[in-house]
Amino acid sequence: MMIRNRWTAAGFILIPAIAMLMTGCSRTADRKGDADNEKETITIEEQQEKDEEPAVTEEEDSEAVPADVPEDWQAMSEEELAEFTDMFNSDEYNGFLSVSFAGADDIDWEEVLRLGAGLGEQDIEKSEVRDYLKAAGAGELFGDLIVVRRRVLDDYIRSHTGSGMISETDIPSWIYIKENDSFYREVLGHEQLLYECISGEKLGSRYRLRFRVSDNSPGVDPRSHTGEFADRDVEMTKVGDDLKVISNTILSDGSGDDASNTDDGGSDASAGTPDSGDITDEQALAAIRDYCLKDNPDLQNIVNEGEYETYWTVTSSDENEIVVLFRSYTAALISYHVDRHTGDTYVTEFVPGIMEEEERSDETLNVRDYMK
Repeated sequence: MMIRNRWTAAGFILIPAIAMLMTGCSRTADRKGDADNEKETITIEEQQEKDEEPAVTEEEDSEAVPADVPEDWQAMSEEELAEFTDMFNSDEYNGFLSVSFAGADDIDWEEVLRLGAGLGEQDIEKSEVRDYLKAAGAGELFGDLIVVRRRVLDDYIRSHTGSGMISETDIPSWIYIKENDSFYREVLGHEQLLYECISGEKLGSRYRLRFRVSDNSPGVDPRSHTGEFADRDVEMTKVGDDLKVISNTILSDGSGDDASNTDDGGSDASAGTPDSGDITDEQALAAIRDYCLKDNPDLQNIVNEGEYETYWTVTSSDENEIVVLFRSYTAALISYHVDRHTGDTYVTEFVPGIMEEEERSDETLNVRDYMK
């Protein structure tokens, strides 16, 4: 009996406690509901304020993003110009300034790669030298033999222009040996033009640069920057870590800033023309090539077909004479000795395996008659 009374008393104690807990839970739920309502009310108010904000028109939105206009281009610092001067005086980039081109598909790779563009290897296995001599039809080397691997050349073209592979006919002065998948060429020394980046501007990853031929370059008339020595306008873009050359325009019409520097302040009409001034290596090379093609109309087809190794290259150059070598499809090595000042030219010939030494022929010409 006493036991029943103890449990009854405990029950009286538990009932109020449970009631209090239920009341507490109810109040907590009420507070949570109030908070949710308050949170919902704030969200609605914010949305209403946002809806009341004036809408941005397409015209205003377009004004918020800077347009790609010339006014946005920023002038480059002297330090940046100096960096581009060094870059384009290196073997890696110098060749791009030798010819005009409007795009990667328009590049004369024969000129750009004339000195190897810094890609050439000179530590060549003897077996490769023998392969080259056999392909060239020569008994010995006349200069420094350099080799450019196909994969290296493809990577260079892709990283510097964004273009793809080129064919063997695009660089006819190089001998391609399929078994080695490599290009070979003899270089007997050649002085390249030097340049100075005189102005430039940039917009994001794009660059516009103007280069001037340095007066310290061989064969350059310091009084004039027209014709072959005219200023160059280069466009480039940076893609990742690569600087790609988009175009190069040689301002041969003298449209560069201060293109002429004559005493009377006017233009020097004779400078850079075929009839005056010292002849450059590039002019001599182009003139001899034109001379050979005009003298033998079938030669161009032979060069285009690429079945026989045929090319022209400058093998030596100094302040008085330029020597242009023509490697004929007959394997004959014909050298044109050009007087840099007058253009008078005499010819020597050597046929490997037939002649013991180089001999002078009766052929003479003046390269100025074939300069454009």
